[in-house]
Amino acid sequence: MPFSSRDILRLSDRITPDNIVANAPTVIERDGILAGVINPVSTLTVEGASVCMGILFGPSSDWHAPGTAVPDGSYALFRGDSTSVEVLTDAVASRSVWYIKTDDYFIASTSQRAIIILLQSFEENNEVYSWILTSGTLGPGLSWDKRINLLPPDSKLTLNREQWRVDTVVEPVKFLASNSEKSGSKVRLNNSITETFSSMKIDTDKWRLSLSGGVDSRAIFFMMLDHMKSVPRTVTFGFKSTQNIELSDAAVAKKLASIFNVKNDYFDKDLSEEPIDVLLDRWLMAGEGRLAEFSPNGHFDVWKRLYESGCEGIIRGDHAFGCRKVKTLDDVVKNIGMMALDDYHLDSHANKIFKDFLKKRPPHLEKKSNESMEEWRDRVNSVFEIPTIFAARSDIKLAYIEVIHPLLSKNIIQCVRSLPDDLRTDKSLFKAIVATRFSDLTFSTSRATGKPKNVFRSRAFVDFVRKELMSYDAEKLFQKELIDYVLKRVVVQNVVAESKGGCSDIVRLFDKCKKKITRVFNKNRKLDFNVVAFRLFVISRMHRILIEDAAFLAKKSA
Repeated sequence: MPFSSRDILRLSDRITPDNIVANAPTVIERDGILAGVINPVSTLTVEGASVCMGILFGPSSDWHAPGTAVPDGSYALFRGDSTSVEVLTDAVASRSVWYIKTDDYFIASTSQRAIIILLQSFEENNEVYSWILTSGTLGPGLSWDKRINLLPPDSKLTLNREQWRVDTVVEPVKFLASNSEKSGSKVRLNNSITETFSSMKIDTDKWRLSLSGGVDSRAIFFMMLDHMKSVPRTVTFGFKSTQNIELSDAAVAKKLASIFNVKNDYFDKDLSEEPIDVLLDRWLMAGEGRLAEFSPNGHFDVWKRLYESGCEGIIRGDHAFGCRKVKTLDDVVKNIGMMALDDYHLDSHANKIFKDFLKKRPPHLEKKSNESMEEWRDRVNSVFEIPTIFAARSDIKLAYIEVIHPLLSKNIIQCVRSLPDDLRTDKSLFKAIVATRFSDLTFSTSRATGKPKNVFRSRAFVDFVRKELMSYDAEKLFQKELIDYVLKRVVVQNVVAESKGGCSDIVRLFDKCKKKITRVFNKNRKLDFNVVAFRLFVISRMHRILIEDAAFLAKKSA
């Protein structure tokens, strides 16, 4: 075996967040398989050489045995024996799994960086640069390293160890709705949700439920009350200033928890006092630069506090009940977050500057001729948005604690995909089910969290990004003409931290005008060069981190 348990222990030092004292890694050596879990919690499930990170729903006694049925759940699952290894993703790949196979070894991991550390080499993937620049993501199925593959949603990869062959089975996304089935839709969806939560076995003392004033977390709250007879301690995140605002997320969540005598903790996410360079490096290290959306709010303080409080996992309300209403192809592209450079209005000079980034979306993300607009919208939500964007957001949290998404169980998703388009749009049927429970307690009208206004335009932030883009490392990656073009168009403004929402009259006015605003925006969509500069920063900084990762083991052994 080319790797050892010592390698696992050493890479743990590199990957563990710098602001916590992590649990000792779990290392397994059996049947010629080496497995390691960084910062494990007691909710981790291990059987022989098999590991389940997350949670399983329904019958799962043989989850660890290759060749057995694929279990339902919210997980990344690795199972193996002396003859084969299987790697599985859940229905929407809510937790990412990366892998590489060579003539000598097979590596699968929830971390690209871990694979690069073990490989002791890094081969940059230029294709991700276009996606980072235009969508702020790595793109569909792409890794920073061109040798590393991302396992798709609802997949089972099987390594035949005797023949040294990999086969991958991917379940396709199918919508089989029929208007004739509409009458029983509510009962069927409610039953699928009930089945999932009835089979959910967790120690509520070790978990926290992320509770807001919205629909998704409330549904989980009630389902756990109804079918598990207990609800974990709840936690709400937001600005300090929003706690006393009537009908804010913070206020509604606190009231809901109080009515049912459930403890609710409020963790403020005001601007962090740590230096911007520390926060940015921690964010890139934990999230692996998969998503170019950064806020200097106290996110890391929240996850650190949860971890150090003894919380081992958080239950979140990510779902696939249906996306917002769309009318045009452009609406879908924008709402799902899969922008390409062709979707922006560029003059001839800009087209020349960005010519190396002019990439089109792959055919499988485009609308099929036999798809309705709503089917396409919800399909790319499952195959692109959740595994590419939502999973990337989870990565940062997973460096500290476990994260599960019970509303993304395959049982529920299959039922949702049998619903007519109108019952999925804006998750209308799901909302109707939730509204039947405790309907006299209203939902929130403003969020407790938000992003600082114009954070990318603050002097300190702009100066930090500018310094990186003028470095030798950046100039090796990008043409000087490109860097100069972008930096000349970066602007500096005062930054004000504020939450979204607030005045309901303004919200209502925006709702009335939204369609018109969207049309104008789509027709004349222009690049925000502060955002472009930050995305170039992410590419440059991550490139350096990954090169350092590749040299880490050799450096440590020297």
